Amino acid sequence: MERGPFAGFYPVSALPSQKGEPERWAARHSDGRQGELFFGGQDLLEAASCLPQGGPWGVVLYGEDDKGIWVLLPGELACSLAQLQGKISATVAFLIGHLILEALDSVHDSGGHHGRLAPEFMGFDQQGVFRVRGRPGSSQVTDLDATADPQATDCWSVGGVVHFLLGGSWPPESGADLP
Repeated sequence: MERGPFAGFYPVSALPSQKGEPERWAARHSDGRQGELFFGGQDLLEAASCLPQGGPWGVVLYGEDDKGIWVLLPGELACSLAQLQGKISATVAFLIGHLILEALDSVHDSGGHHGRLAPEFMGFDQQGVFRVRGRPGSSQVTDLDATADPQATDCWSVGGVVHFLLGGSWPPESGADLP
């Protein structure tokens, strides 16, 4: 791909995207740092500008070039929660659930919601710090209760992540037994 640099990062290789998601690329900075690039239209920019930043939330950089909108998530997860399914104790799974809820506090206190929580977007960086990465343009988690407010759906998703960490399926399903 002959685009870039984007905040010093260059696209390296295309990454798989789910249907309806923006084009994704692995990116690398000249100093060796890695990241993830998304390419799309105005809807991608709107989604990226709504993602929380700071603390456990990853940095989100975005802009526009002559070929369209780009969004950069610098850094990477050394270990995503998807890699931990069924490999940790219940105590650790609940501790991780607590870390996710702490991360959501600032978002919920400001009246917002995340809506895109999933095990593959959360985990630990190279320094062992828990991170929640944004995923602009990904589909939102659908709550089983269609009348639930978005913040309640975030909390329901955290329960689903704990269930997944204990060996259950993702996304959460109604009536699923605890593993």
